[in-house]
Amino acid sequence: MNELEAPNEEAMTYAAHGYRMPSEVAMADFMRQAQQDVPDYPTLSSAEVQQLRVRLIKEELEELEVAYAKGDLVEVADAVTDLYYVILGTATAHGLNQAALFEAVHANNMNKLATGHRDEGGKFIKHTDHRPPDLKAVLVAQWRTSPIEADGAAVNCTMCNAANRIHNLDAVPFHDTYRVLCDGVRVKLWPYEKKN
Repeated sequence: MNELEAPNEEAMTYAAHGYRMPSEVAMADFMRQAQQDVPDYPTLSSAEVQQLRVRLIKEELEELEVAYAKGDLVEVADAVTDLYYVILGTATAHGLNQAALFEAVHANNMNKLATGHRDEGGKFIKHTDHRPPDLKAVLVAQWRTSPIEADGAAVNCTMCNAANRIHNLDAVPFHDTYRVLCDGVRVKLWPYEKKN
């Protein structure tokens, strides 16, 4: 596998500062009012939620196929919007910052244009040296700056006193399950940082 391309500055800024697209904010509001989980940090949802999200996406994709077969632009618009809504809901159910992830993927796709080519079907094919975006870096940046809890209560970062944010993690010691800030406050680790 090729090396990963570091996410662009905009993607990392969006992740680190919690910027969300207006549609993400609206989706989170809808899901909270519908009494659905809206995690503040990247996480896998339950198996039941995953099955629901896949079913909803398939249903909307089938509606798009029907709309194309009919040649009905209004139905295409409806299906595309519903598909976007369901996919955005899926991202929200996983606590994924779509502004940051979209920016990283978009910048990577734009870089692809310089060296790739189109195939006979019109799809743009990346060059063999193309490096995919490092989405894990975006997720880690989002995780590290998500609202934190210690003993069930939100706390301020003990390093910079910013409410519910963690910064300068190079100075933070790690152990098995929690990140420990300088005064002993425990915070959940990004899952892939857990030591085996």
